[in-house]
Amino acid sequence: MFYLALTYAYSGELDKAKNILNNLNNVKLNNLVLHDLAVACYNLGKELSKRGKYSDALYYLDKAVHFLPKNAGFWYKKGEVHYYLKEIT
Repeated sequence: MFYLALTYAYSGELDKAKNILNNLNNVKLNNLVLHDLAVACYNLGKELSKRGKYSDALYYLDKAVHFLPKNAGFWYKKGEVHYYLKEIT
């Protein structure tokens, strides 16, 4: 499911990607799936950011950071989006 969400995100069908990721909240996750989910959320956030949808991007970047809090790249992108939202200078 994560890879389908990524496919939708990269093809510009962001609403379909968001629906898939939002409906995964009740899935029992193991570490491998958790990593894949974090990467899918990060990539969707990155795509949304590229399109100027910063609030939506931040939502998915927050999820990515939640799933993999030690990933510095996720935190960097999240900070970048906060900057674009003019929440930091």
